[in-house]
Amino acid sequence: MSETTEKKGMSTGAKWGVGCGIGCLTIVIILAIAGFIGYKFAKGKLDEMQVELKQHGFETVIQGQNMELRDDITEPAIYMGQIVKIMGDCHTDLAIMAQLAEIHGTVSGDVYFRGQVLTIQPNAIITGNLDLKAQAVQKYGTVQGEITGIYQIME
Repeated sequence: MSETTEKKGMSTGAKWGVGCGIGCLTIVIILAIAGFIGYKFAKGKLDEMQVELKQHGFETVIQGQNMELRDDITEPAIYMGQIVKIMGDCHTDLAIMAQLAEIHGTVSGDVYFRGQVLTIQPNAIITGNLDLKAQAVQKYGTVQGEITGIYQIME
């Protein structure tokens, strides 16, 4: 008579597979939670900046991914986008929230910049103050008023 042995439970490979699956699921859940928290934090900071700028009289928010404004600006507004280029002149205070921003014309008022890099082009003139929360400022043009705020690099 032959003896048969029955295996009970899962094989070692199956146990490894279940363990890896649980580990991967845990990592996905942690990344999703971290992403959600990061999104909420960034949104909160963005909202804070908008509230701050609205206290300076900027009620209108104009959004776009890549904005190039060639017409003159006559009404105060917050220009918000990844890249904002002010090509024309501005006859009022100006607020920009962008990763990258360029000013090419004359701004007859104060400029509020919140973002990473602000470039004031060689022909640009800002007659008022420049209020910054920026990583870097490339100042090739003229700022007639005071430069205040927080920035890491001023060229």
